[in-house]
Formats: sequence, structure tokens, C-alpha cells
Amino acid sequence: MDIIYMLPFFLNTDGSDFIFDLKMSDDFFKSLEKCDHKLILIYNQGCFSNEELGYYLSKFNIKHKIIGNGINDGITFSRYSMINYIEENHSDTKYVAEVHLDMIFTPNWEKPLIGFLERTKEPIVSPRIVYYLDNEYKVTGEKESVNFPEVLDDKIKFMESLCDNKVDYGFVHPAIHRFKALKKINAYDVRFLTGKQGYEDDSIVLGYNYYMGTKENWVPKIYYKSCVYHKTIGQRSKVEDFNRDFEKNLLGLRSQYGAYGQKELSRIYSNNDSFKINFEEMILDREVLMKDVKIYSEDVNNSYKSLDNYESRYILRTDDIMYKTIFDIPKEWWSRFYEYGWAANFVKKEDTVLDAGCGIIHPFKYYLADVCKEVHGVDADERIINEDELLLEHKSYFGDSSESMAIEYLDKITFRNENLSSLSYEDETFDKIFCISVLHLLSEVSLLLVLMELRRVLKNKGLIVITVDIPTIDIERLIELIYEAGLVIKGNLDLTRYNNSIYSDLFDGLYCFRILVTK
Repeated sequence: MDIIYMLPFFLNTDGSDFIFDLKMSDDFFKSLEKCDHKLILIYNQGCFSNEELGYYLSKFNIKHKIIGNGINDGITFSRYSMINYIEENHSDTKYVAEVHLDMIFTPNWEKPLIGFLERTKEPIVSPRIVYYLDNEYKVTGEKESVNFPEVLDDKIKFMESLCDNKVDYGFVHPAIHRFKALKKINAYDVRFLTGKQGYEDDSIVLGYNYYMGTKENWVPKIYYKSCVYHKTIGQRSKVEDFNRDFEKNLLGLRSQYGAYGQKELSRIYSNNDSFKINFEEMILDREVLMKDVKIYSEDVNNSYKSLDNYESRYILRTDDIMYKTIFDIPKEWWSRFYEYGWAANFVKKEDTVLDAGCGIIHPFKYYLADVCKEVHGVDADERIINEDELLLEHKSYFGDSSESMAIEYLDKITFRNENLSSLSYEDETFDKIFCISVLHLLSEVSLLLVLMELRRVLKNKGLIVITVDIPTIDIERLIELIYEAGLVIKGNLDLTRYNNSIYSDLFDGLYCFRILVTK
């Protein structure tokens, strides 16, 4: 198969670490013996000389080439060098796989992933992984830990049993790239990423984001049809000046892709607030974040007023406003006054409701708890099921008094840390589902899966109350996906953008659209 593996080779030299790493390396190469490849390109970063490394590798049935000279030049430089080597010596290569020594592969693990790339326009894809975290073995897409076998052959059989014909969003190593695309994005550009490690994967994701086009709202994909073990060992964190290298590469990433690169990463990694914080720190005029909602008056030269809460349309300045749930809604949340004000029309005391993507600090869930019979909140952020973390975030954002107010309502809400595309609820559980300012953060693949899952847990004649930012999401495409998911628009649909539609000049201009859906 036309694929080259790129491997930075590094073993810890400390006594017990070396024995462990050597065993890990043996398992890595033994598992690769059963995988098809044109070449395993190895960048020697330490422990062995090139001659010693060649002797060690001779006991495995693999085709390999060693570059580097046994010095730990870092992850970024080693990957950059391997890409250049392939370009100079194997420029016709179709695919490259980035791998690490702490991995174990199932036989022909690469074939489903390459098949996925050949069927789609995606530039990169990752497999499902088994990994080690907090002294437990975990599997991508599963909350519960698993019992991972000790023997290599048993490990491989176990991973093969986890393969599934499912696509999710995310980025993990190993990853298989189209080499043509990898070259196009100037991957691991060491002119910017001057540290040994840190943020190099984010630079790849950003490069592909622009390669695919920002209008696509692209996110990397995981294809569950292939499964690999990736322990994610701590050897990388043992590099000297670890924090300084990360700071160097963050500075390089900012220089290479600017503030909007951080904004795109905050969209792609919606559960990681650090990129949003980075973006806001880079804004030159911070006062703009506090400006009032503005009227946009160019598209349609007439205002509009409607009292029909069942109408799906752009939110207007004349619509209902909610200034407070249990907390005052912050002024900079430019659209939430209107989103909450509209959504509140569908809150009934006899309802069992779900706040889908409820967020950590967003207080609409508390308004629901004050009214409804039964309230559930789901979010992908793990802090949602940690009461101490929730209260700490409320306190830091809304002040000391918010803690006691939130405590009063937390016991009234059942929280779950889950992906909206894979909910653990029974069919037809909820009378109403509120999905406020969430769906525009998803890729198209994930969006359809989420809509189908929300339909599954919605009762017959139930309602899904949705708001999204425009143009972050293509509203016409969203409507198409709603129908593809087996849902329908409740009431009238008006796509006209009137001059009294609420508007913010954040992110080059945002509008807010409301949609009422049933099945």
C-alpha cells in the first residue's frame, strides 16, 4: 500500500523507564509487521546511535529508513524533517501516517482509514483509540473504563472487537494524511514553531481548516472502523524547558495564523476555552466586546414585527427580552437576552425538558429548573458533573453571591457529561429540548448526527427550541439537515433578514436565528 509511516524514535534512558519503553517499542514494531507499508521512516532522537538503532530494528520484519543523529531535536523539527525527506525521495507517495512508539496496531489498521479518505474530500483521518488516563484504560466515545488485556495478541483481538462503522469528530494520533494536502499546508513550519514541542497538532488542524475553506466549518474526523492503542506516555513531558517550548510554539502559532486562527481553534475545540481566551487577548480594541446590539440596515429596507412565537426567523429587536434568570445576563452576551426571552415562551410546569449543550455558566438551565417538573442538562464539558467546578465557575464569572443562588437550583437538575450525538436517554423522553446557541459550533457530519439523536429522545408532538448564529452556520443548509434528520419546522419559516434583526459586530458581524422544530 502506498503509505509511509513517520516515527520520531525516542526512549528514556533512566533504568526502569528504559526497560518499560523498550518493551513498548518491541510491541509497536511487532504489531506493525502485520500492517502494509511502503516504508517506516524513523527520526532517531536518542538513546541509540543510528548503528545501534539499525541493529535493534533488524529483528523485526519491517522496511525502514533512519534519519536524524540520535539528538532530541523535538517533535516539531523531526516531523518537519521527515516530511521534507519524503518530498525529496518519495514525492509520489499518496499517504503518510504519523505514529508513536506508545502505540499498538491491529493488522491492516490503515485500510479502512485510507478507504475513508478515498471516499471523501477529507485531508486527514484518525482511528478510534484505546488510551490510558488516570490509571484506567478508556476508549474513544465511551465514558466507562475497559479491561485491556496484558498479552499483545489479546490486545489486538480486543481492539478489533471495538471497530464500528461510525464517524465522529476529533483529532488523535495516529493520523493518516493525504501527503499532497500535508505538503500544501507547510506542515510543522519550524520558522514559526521554534520550540521542541507544543501546539504542533493545532498548527496542522488550522492548516487543514484553511485548506478546506473556512466556509465549510471543517473539523477533523475519527473513523471507528479502525482501532489503535495509544498509551500517550509521559516521555514528551520530560523534555527540558517543557513550558518554555510550549510558550515558544504558542507564540509561533499566533504569528503564523493570527487571532483568527485562535478563533477557529475555539470553534473546532469547543470544549477548550483557552483558544477563545487567546483570541480575546489578541483583540486590539477590547471595548468592542461591550458595545450594544446594533441595527443592520442594508439588506432589507423595512422593519418587521411579529407576535407569533411559533415562527422560525431572524430574532428582532422588538422581540421579548429576558434580562435575568437567577443571575443578571451579562451585557456582552449580546443575543442571549432575546434567545432566552423567546425560549421562555415554551417552558411549561408539566414538562420534562433537556437543555442540550447547557454550558457551565449559562443560566437558562436554572430558569428551567424554576418552572419545569423535571430538568436535565447535558454538556460535553466534564465539569458539568462536578458541582465544585460548576460553583467555582459561577463565582468567578457572576461574583461571590452567585454560589449560594446556584446551589439552590443544582439539586433540581440532572446533569450528564455526554456528546449530543450519543445520548444515554430512552426514546421519547422529553417534552421539550432547548438547544440555545449550540448547533452552529458543530461540523455538518456531527450536526446531522445530533439532530437525529435529539429527534430520538423527543416525544411525539414535542418541541425542539433552537437558536444559532448567522453566518457561522448556513441557515438554508441547517434547514435541509433538519428535514434529513426526520424533523419538521413547526409553524411558518421566514428566511428574510430585516433591518431590525439583532446584530453584533463581533467576528465580522453576527445575526441570530430562531427555529422551532417538531417531529
